[in-house]
Amino acid sequence: MSSEYSRVRTKKLSFKGETSNSTGKRKVVSNPSSSAVDAESQGVPGRKWTLVDALTDLEGPLYLLHSSGHHLTTDDATHRLLCPKAPSSSETESEEQGLSPLSEPTDVLHVWVGRRLDAAGTMSLRASTGMYLSSDKVGVVRVDKEAVGPLESWTPVIRDEGVAFQNAYGRYLTYDETGGGIRGDAESIGLREIWRLQCQTQRKHDAAKDRASSKKDDRSVVDVELEAIKKNQTWGGGRVRRFEADDIRELKKAKKQGRLNEALLDRRAKVKSDKFC
Repeated sequence: MSSEYSRVRTKKLSFKGETSNSTGKRKVVSNPSSSAVDAESQGVPGRKWTLVDALTDLEGPLYLLHSSGHHLTTDDATHRLLCPKAPSSSETESEEQGLSPLSEPTDVLHVWVGRRLDAAGTMSLRASTGMYLSSDKVGVVRVDKEAVGPLESWTPVIRDEGVAFQNAYGRYLTYDETGGGIRGDAESIGLREIWRLQCQTQRKHDAAKDRASSKKDDRSVVDVELEAIKKNQTWGGGRVRRFEADDIRELKKAKKQGRLNEALLDRRAKVKSDKFC
């Protein structure tokens, strides 16, 4: 039996949509330290997980590593909340401010899925079992709820050393490795309330590119509609609807809400059907 298990190869945890950089050829790296830094900063495969430093990083898969070196996970059979020692990492990191070195998840049970609930930044944390992390009034933390309510809402507080989670009652998620376990009743943020949240490097890099490209689109709504007409209609035989103040106001509102293309399509359909436009 032991020989059968010895043949099992452990591999890094991978997710759908991740690109693999294995081509079957070994690449010669002249400066390994600089290439590792470039890989992490540019979001290419090098280090697949990177630290969260903004609220926009809290969407999608997350790895909750406590400042003590333990990580938050669940038991697949009993849905119990666990906080065992994190798997050892091959990378070394200086232990500043009493924080342990970073590590990466090696099992799907180690990964949580964050989802923003409102514009204020309130979020939920869903385990791989499909249950949500919750905390009641006295600070008892569970992971056995199938839907999101007030008890499953958490407000992240980003600090230089990590992230703290505040529950609906104003208390913080904490872990005491000396015997207190995981609680949600800390009144202030200390080292025990700090979680070194990590998100996927590629996902963070893609989100940053999307934000950068959206900022570059500073065209007026009039120019956008004219370009759409040139692209989708016969320019010589088509007609351009006059732009009134109300029309421009509606298009600007649609652009802000992210439905500009839908509004332009409605205007083109009206031009075709109404000869008085």
